[in-house]
Amino acid sequence: MKLNSLGILLFCLISQCVNAQLVTLQGIPRDTSFTPYSAWVGIKAKFPDAKIVIPQLPEGLTAENDVVYATLPNTPFGKRDLHLDLFRPKKAGKYPALILIHGGGWRSGNKRMQVLMAQDKTKITVAQDGSGDFTTIQAAIESCKSFPDERITIFVKNGIYHEKVKVPSCNNRLSIIGESVEKTVISFGDFFNKINQGRNSTFFTYTLLVEADDFSAENLTIENSAGPVGQAVALDVEGDRCVFRNCRILGNQDTLYTAGQNSRQYFTNCYIEGTTDFIFGASTVLFDSCTVCSKSNSYVTAASTVKGRQYGYVFLNCNLIAKEGINHAYLGRPWRDFANVVFMKCDIGAHIVPEGWANWDKTTRDKTAYFAEYGNKGPGANTTKRVAWSHQLTDKEAKKYTIENVLAPYLPNEPGVAVWTKGN
Repeated sequence: MKLNSLGILLFCLISQCVNAQLVTLQGIPRDTSFTPYSAWVGIKAKFPDAKIVIPQLPEGLTAENDVVYATLPNTPFGKRDLHLDLFRPKKAGKYPALILIHGGGWRSGNKRMQVLMAQDKTKITVAQDGSGDFTTIQAAIESCKSFPDERITIFVKNGIYHEKVKVPSCNNRLSIIGESVEKTVISFGDFFNKINQGRNSTFFTYTLLVEADDFSAENLTIENSAGPVGQAVALDVEGDRCVFRNCRILGNQDTLYTAGQNSRQYFTNCYIEGTTDFIFGASTVLFDSCTVCSKSNSYVTAASTVKGRQYGYVFLNCNLIAKEGINHAYLGRPWRDFANVVFMKCDIGAHIVPEGWANWDKTTRDKTAYFAEYGNKGPGANTTKRVAWSHQLTDKEAKKYTIENVLAPYLPNEPGVAVWTKGN
């Protein structure tokens, strides 16, 4: 009897396991790890006529299905009930019994795999209260499939997420969308002296680092909360074709670092604030209809545009404002030779000094910099006293500063500007 029961129980194990995993044949998403499903796919490819055995519970056995044996309140996938099935002889006595842990992955606990493993998902939700797939943004990013065939969107519910977030280069085609720009906040407080990694510590102070191409963010506040303590980056963008829409980027010195010599980025309807050099880097960036707020009497931009690059920073239809008491700020200074910055059709506040621009101290970078303006308005837009080495665009020159030209493709087969600037 005991030997027969073991044989029967083994049959139940195999058939139930196959049944549990093969529900996915009906189109239900599946785990990407090895499962009986993946084995079945291989068998079906070689033997198209193969069929699944329909399990039958043998006489003399009873089953208790979908027993919740544990609840995990805060897994990377949110709250999860873990289930099992119990198979045992109907007769009372000391007989073997079988416990079958449900499939779907140890952190899923769903026999029929209705709950998608996150690496298969294209829509993921982050919520601090556990109502989404994850409670942290970084966990959601790390669950995403690398180099996906289609865009993955992470929706982040309102909350202040105190975390240092990195989007690695393998997580391209990723969008992070907040529930609301003022209430969905990513905040961290690293700064130069805190990092203490030598002369380049600035570049490790980010709150959000984007290394991936084709990234987009919307309705987010990205904040470095360190305060006025020196270099402290809020957003570090190194990927190509990255889009930020309706975002707030908050900090003090070095708030926004636009890195990558071959990177193009598009900021639209964003609010960016800081003290010194708070928009800096080598990327080609179009700031479209953004608000740029100076918090100290210092420099707005510090570009390091690559030699030979036609476009560096272009501010189009932007609004330059300042905190109360700020009255002596500059549009920018050249961080490296060949810095390229243009302000067009912007409303420039009175806090911008008549000279407009400044050279980097003790350098001759003014000899190679290209700082220009066109069609601006406001009390700080008067160009009659601008530094002699700055430029005023002609109408003909200004016509070249279109979104299609500034962010033009480098390669013939890459997405068009009209496509990627929409976050597609």
